[in-house]
Amino acid sequence: MKIASLSRQGGRPYNEDVFGQWNDGRFVACVVADGAGGHGGGDVAADIARTSVLAGFAAGPGLQGDRLRGLLTQANRDVVAHTRVDIDVADIETARAELQATLAAIGAPAGTEIHYTLQGKDLADVYAPPDWRQGRPVVRGRPAP
Repeated sequence: MKIASLSRQGGRPYNEDVFGQWNDGRFVACVVADGAGGHGGGDVAADIARTSVLAGFAAGPGLQGDRLRGLLTQANRDVVAHTRVDIDVADIETARAELQATLAAIGAPAGTEIHYTLQGKDLADVYAPPDWRQGRPVVRGRPAP
């Protein structure tokens, strides 16, 4: 089986839509998630939804309506659970120390992004317990890998 995809970004500076596929030789799952451009974080939400649906399907492939509805419901929960914090800081080390303690205390989900503006530069940390990926430059609104 061959699968192809094409997505056009329209008038935005980058494409917020995502496509993904999974197969095990018996079942094939294809997901298209529209990033809802212009709403802020649409690319992140689309990526989370795609990942959630494909992981859920891979864990229990099947075509039952209730099962598929459940995958979409879980994807929605996963998108809602994603958190992003935007702050302007003068002392980034103090801000990081406070945020690490606070995010752990409130049970923030892994993948929470903290976006800083420091001396006119945009940086992002990603909270991923037990790790803390720090000081990534922000490219097109997302932390660079």
